[in-house]
Amino acid sequence: MIKDCILILSILFVNFCFCQQLSVKILEDAAENELILLDRLMIDHHQYIREYDPEETKYKVYSNNSEDAGKLVVLTVIAVKDKTCKNAVSAVSGKNTDMAGFRKQLSDSQYVFQGEKTLTGKIKLLHYSKNNKGISFTEEITQSGGYQILFTCR
Repeated sequence: MIKDCILILSILFVNFCFCQQLSVKILEDAAENELILLDRLMIDHHQYIREYDPEETKYKVYSNNSEDAGKLVVLTVIAVKDKTCKNAVSAVSGKNTDMAGFRKQLSDSQYVFQGEKTLTGKIKLLHYSKNNKGISFTEEITQSGGYQILFTCR
């Protein structure tokens, strides 16, 4: 009985910690669900909080509410209502984000590396795609203090 409780608590702790970090699943969920349904998904399932702007109906902003700026993730979900996705997702992820782990998630999720471009300075933008979905992200920390990630559909 005690072992079962410890196991359940361990699983819940791991899931809670993992859900707050940047993941391919969070980006896909934010892109593929109707804007009006996102609060329940992002708050209840992924443990993100909504940064309210009651006047705005075309986008929503969520964060993992990390006290550590290096672990902070902020998602801006913009309604586009295209044939493949409901939204485009722009993210800024703190400097402590495991981008190697994120690239592994992309490969594990069948995203294929399409190439890279060098932006201003030495900042590289990597692009992965799967079917009609594309994820582009910086390999280095930008002037925002974190990594820039963009999820779009074609």
